[in-house]
Amino acid sequence: LNYTLQTIPIKVSFSAGYPYAANLRFDIDLTQPYGQRVTNMEVWRESENENENENDNQGTGGYAENDGGGDGMSAGSWALLDPTDTTTKYVAATNSYLARGGDQYFRTVPEEAKTVLSDHGFTDTFAEYCRSVDVLLGPDLEAMSTQEFVPLEEY
Repeated sequence: LNYTLQTIPIKVSFSAGYPYAANLRFDIDLTQPYGQRVTNMEVWRESENENENENDNQGTGGYAENDGGGDGMSAGSWALLDPTDTTTKYVAATNSYLARGGDQYFRTVPEEAKTVLSDHGFTDTFAEYCRSVDVLLGPDLEAMSTQEFVPLEEY
């Protein structure tokens, strides 16, 4: 995310996609130097069960179609993401443009660590998801990607 924020011309307008993600939240401080603008990054960890490997965060991505909780989140908790941890495996769903490093996303992920599961375009994938759920709801404020935002002083 720090690489992405480095390429966005903040003073004019956002020419690259602003970083949003499901099951990932963070603070952004644009007054900080490049590489230090994203802090307090947390990932949603589903409650473990006997079928999950503790180093594998594949699950349902933190959201369940009908978990009875009412807020769309499955049972679990937010955990601080350790950028030095090279053993935990995370699964990210994105379009091919971003997966290949577009807008500076995933640029540090080696190609051999990437797997393409579908060649659907992002609109097809989103439409498929919409058909699979009864109701589309936005996330609660607690689940929004950007938790705190500090703009440049002149804005």
